[in-house]
Amino acid sequence: MDVSIASPFANEDLLLCSIFGGLISGIGCGMTVIDAKGYYSNSHKKVIYIVVNRFQITSMKNIIHRIDPKAYVSISEVAEVFTNLQQ
Repeated sequence: MDVSIASPFANEDLLLCSIFGGLISGIGCGMTVIDAKGYYSNSHKKVIYIVVNRFQITSMKNIIHRIDPKAYVSISEVAEVFTNLQQ
């Protein structure tokens, strides 16, 4: 699953760190942070992008809601994930 998380408070470093920490400790996923700008508000935001499996969705939603109940979360299905990263 492809997940994008945006928050009206996402520019606050403490909140971002809380979301990162919650997701890393709760479901152990990597994240990408994307700089964005709201079309209507014209305000700068950060969007957190993650890819998780279907078993992690409920935990992920609970973590995000606990930290930022006003966060906007978009979830889409992913057909395939491919990477050449060595671990």
